[in-house]
Amino acid sequence: MCQFKSALVLPSEDIVHSPFTDSHEDLIDIQGLIDDAVTGARFVRIEFSPNPDHPDEYADLSKYKLKVDQHDVPDWWTPELRERTAERMREIVKPSLVTSYRNCLVGGCYILAGNARIDHLSFARIIAMLDSSQVVAMDNASQVEIMCGGSTIEQMNGSSYIGRMRHTSHIGSIYSGYVSEMINQSSIEAMYYLSQVAIMRHSSYIDKMYSSSRVKLMFDSSYVKEMLGHSYVQGLRNSSYVEYAQQGSCVGIVEDGAMIVNDNRSLG
Repeated sequence: MCQFKSALVLPSEDIVHSPFTDSHEDLIDIQGLIDDAVTGARFVRIEFSPNPDHPDEYADLSKYKLKVDQHDVPDWWTPELRERTAERMREIVKPSLVTSYRNCLVGGCYILAGNARIDHLSFARIIAMLDSSQVVAMDNASQVEIMCGGSTIEQMNGSSYIGRMRHTSHIGSIYSGYVSEMINQSSIEAMYYLSQVAIMRHSSYIDKMYSSSRVKLMFDSSYVKEMLGHSYVQGLRNSSYVEYAQQGSCVGIVEDGAMIVNDNRSLG
C-alpha cells in the first residue's frame, strides 16, 4: 500500500504528486504516463515518509526518509538525483504541516500537530492529527487517516471518515461518519444516523449510538451504552458490555464479563 507522501520522479527531475491521492497508479493515470514495468525508464516511484510504526513523527520532517517503491531503477536515477529529490520532497510536504489556528481548511492534504485548531474542515484529507490538535467540525467527505496523542474532533458530519484512533484521541459526536479502528483509550461519545465503528480495542468506548449505527468487534474494557435504531454490535469481549439497546439492535458475540441490559435484540 502506498504511503504518504507518494510521488513519481521523471527523467526531467519533475516530481508528480497530488494532495488527493498517494496511489502511484492514480498518479500515472492522472498524468497519462505509460508504465514500462520492464525498465521503469519513464519515471521512478517514490515515497517520502517517516516510520509508519511511529505516526507521531509525521510532524518532524527530519524523520522523513525517501524510499524507492519499485524493484529496478533506470540509469538516470543517480545517488545525486535521489538526494536532490529528498530535499525537494521535504519542501513539498512542509506546507501540509499545520500547527496553529485556522478558521477553515477546504480541500488539500494536511498534518495537524501542536496546538492546531481548525474550526471547519471540508473536502479535506488529514494524514494525521497529533499532540493536542483539534477539529471543531468536519464534513463533506473529509477524512482523517490517524488520530494520536490527545487530538480531538468535536463533530463529524457528511460521510466523514476516521481511519485509526490511538492513545487518548477523542470524538465528541458523529453524524453519518465512519471510524475504522479504535485502540488504547480513544473514545467516542455519541454516534448518529449511519455512523459505524469497525474495531474497538483496549479501553475504547462509545456512549450513545442511534439510527443505523453499528460496531463490530469490541475488546478489553470497551463498552457501549444506549444503542437504538438499527444499530448492532458483533463481538464484545473481556469486560465489554452494552446497556439499553432497543429498536432492532443486534448483539452477535458476548464473552467473558460482558453484560447486556434491556437490549430487545434479535440474534441470528
